[in-house]
Amino acid sequence: MRPFHFLLLLITLTLWGGYYVAGKYALELFPPFFLTALRFIVVAAVLLPWCGLPNISMKRVALLSVLLGVFNFGFGLAGMGWGINVATAIVVGQLGVPFSCMFGSILLKDKLGPWRSSGLVIAMMGAVFIAGTPNVANNYAGFIALLSASVGWGLANILMKQYGEVKIWPFLGWMALMAAGQLLVLSAIFETGQIAAMQKIQWREVVGVLYLALGATIGAYAIWYYLLFRYLASQITPYTMLGPFIAFGLGKLFLDSPITPQVMISAAITLIGVGIIVMRRPRLAMLGKVRARKLSQTVRDDLPSIDPNA
Repeated sequence: MRPFHFLLLLITLTLWGGYYVAGKYALELFPPFFLTALRFIVVAAVLLPWCGLPNISMKRVALLSVLLGVFNFGFGLAGMGWGINVATAIVVGQLGVPFSCMFGSILLKDKLGPWRSSGLVIAMMGAVFIAGTPNVANNYAGFIALLSASVGWGLANILMKQYGEVKIWPFLGWMALMAAGQLLVLSAIFETGQIAAMQKIQWREVVGVLYLALGATIGAYAIWYYLLFRYLASQITPYTMLGPFIAFGLGKLFLDSPITPQVMISAAITLIGVGIIVMRRPRLAMLGKVRARKLSQTVRDDLPSIDPNA
């Protein structure tokens, strides 16, 4: 990889890592489902006027809006909003890859083999280990929410592989619109204080919402696809293992997020397991396939999509 492109990759991973910081700041004012709805409203407002219609059916977009929009993104923020600290959220967020393996073996008849099976078991051991930390023990609802987010991403990953190539910008725009509606309904049923929060909004919360929408979603993906046009999945995906470490650093820098020895051990166990899977089958670290312009068939066959936690 050329140095300039590697720099762009680091910027992308930093934008995704900043998701935890921006989310935590915004969650101080907004309830999580409402915050995620605001994020998707901004995404839809930016993309829909020019992106056109998706090349997969609206039923499939609707299903993915539930798995990605509500479960992965909505419950991902809910986990932090319900008491889970950033370091723990980062570790649990990596479980999307082993869940993808599990669903792939069931729905795609994808044989795991000894290497990926061992990686899956190791990653799950990390999740079990972190479940015993005081932060999780006192906030099991948040932990279950984060696990649900990883399950949603893992299942969506396999479905997108079944659907074939997806035009990513139309998909993101319409998925965001559908997910925003669902999240507003969930917020109306289970959350309170939305109007009061909007009345109290200040620049930090505005920046948080815009960062989640424009930085961690549209901006990061724009750079990511620029790189995917030029490299194969096997070349670029292993570098994504740097993402959790960047997120840890940003959480410590901006939030002074506690990283206890037990969290460090859990992170090491989980990332070793995920690393085995990623090195063995790089496509499993991403979602499906994307199409943003005409590419050679060789490149398209190896072209994945998006990060599990952004």
